[in-house]
Amino acid sequence: MANGKDLQPAAVQELLDQIVARTVAGTGAHAGAFFLLEPGGGVLVLDASLGMPTGFVGLLRRLRVAAAADGPLAEAILQRHLVRVASGEEFARRYPQLALTFPFVGAVAATPIVACSRVWGAMLLLFSQKSSALDARARGRFTTAARCIAVLLQDAAATGNCLQPGLTARLLPPTPARPSAPAAPQLGV
Repeated sequence: MANGKDLQPAAVQELLDQIVARTVAGTGAHAGAFFLLEPGGGVLVLDASLGMPTGFVGLLRRLRVAAAADGPLAEAILQRHLVRVASGEEFARRYPQLALTFPFVGAVAATPIVACSRVWGAMLLLFSQKSSALDARARGRFTTAARCIAVLLQDAAATGNCLQPGLTARLLPPTPARPSAPAAPQLGV
């Protein structure tokens, strides 16, 4: 565990932002978000998002967590498992009320952020209409990121620095794609 100074809210937010950005880039998602669960557990509050239009972010700012039918984030929190939705059509079948608000959603993945028995929040990934939600490698990256966030939040809380959602969600800058392997030197012919 890091010392309390390393786990001040600003440092924790910076680490969370890095994890979210790397997870979006590493899974092939086009957008992602991190939500904190309000004390009492009835509402998820959007803390940070990447790649989402501002209007979409506004609609996601506060989401109720009352029933799994409320959406993939609520289902992930209440049932404490990864939720994968392979297409917009499946999204509309599983969450018809939510599909009215978000008619152009493609594939979606949501996972709870859980450490020990405490649910801290959830993470969401959005994929284009033409991509599958998560292959095995991307699923591993997503669940590993969720575990890292859970441990980070738990450690911060243990030092008296429990992260609380801000008044507005942070909009993260896009992460530049990692450069591919250097080009092989060209031999003169």
